[in-house]
Amino acid sequence: MNIRTKILLPMVGLAVISSLSIALIGILNIRNFSKEAEIKEVTVANATILGYKRDLEANIERGTLMAARNPEVIVGLTEFLENGDRKRLVDAVMYIAQYSDIDFYTIMDMSGRVVIRSHAPDRFGDNNADIPHIKVALGGRQAIAYESTAANPIALRCGIPIIHNNRQIGVASAGFDLTSEAFVDKMKDITGSEITVFLGNTRIATTFRNERGERNVGTPGDERITRQVLAGNPFVGPATVNGIHFYTYYAPINDADGKAFGIIFNGVDITETEKQTNGMIMWMVILVAIFCVVAVVIAIYTA
Repeated sequence: MNIRTKILLPMVGLAVISSLSIALIGILNIRNFSKEAEIKEVTVANATILGYKRDLEANIERGTLMAARNPEVIVGLTEFLENGDRKRLVDAVMYIAQYSDIDFYTIMDMSGRVVIRSHAPDRFGDNNADIPHIKVALGGRQAIAYESTAANPIALRCGIPIIHNNRQIGVASAGFDLTSEAFVDKMKDITGSEITVFLGNTRIATTFRNERGERNVGTPGDERITRQVLAGNPFVGPATVNGIHFYTYYAPINDADGKAFGIIFNGVDITETEKQTNGMIMWMVILVAIFCVVAVVIAIYTA
């Protein structure tokens, strides 16, 4: 082996090793950049959802207070308590509901008995005293909480005492339904992500649709992920939904005691991003392979 070959071969070897190292670093950087972009997108979407929920909490407090302090509501409830006549109260509540963005209003007496529901005015007389926010309001304090009932699996509710002549005569309650199609569709419009609301491990509202075009409700989520989130720990990472790869953010929905009973999910489809990333990596590998082959051929020819 002549001197030129002794010098050239290590140089070629060093060039090949350097190329492979650069390619590996490039591949890792591409994947990290892609992952960081996906994390940022779902994190921003989750922050947007949290901001919207804070707005809902402020709106529901104002809306409930408007009903609890409304003179017609107070007089109407007083008339019902005195003579059983609901008409004035029903008219007052239905008028408020007509010009409000609150999903539903309920007025109760001091026993928790329902006197009027805006969403079902002919259904009354049952007792809601065991619902947490109403129980607090019956005790004379305002309460706002995310709750689950048979009628509304996940709703944001507010209860405020109704006062007449310095004496509490009942409770005004109002709520936003987080399981409505309108809610998840609005969140999708705002965030650009697919949205799902879970009660436990079950989808109860979603923007996902099955092959028949129906919303994919009543189906279970990934139990490994939902178990973590229902324990109070958000999940951020890749997940497969309906056979499609998504980067996701699962955030818990907590009740008044801080216990997670629901989940709000947002996810971005990363199928196209994965294709682009894999394509860039493939071309990088091809170019490095060509360089290495050329370097070896030159070394052999020179030798």
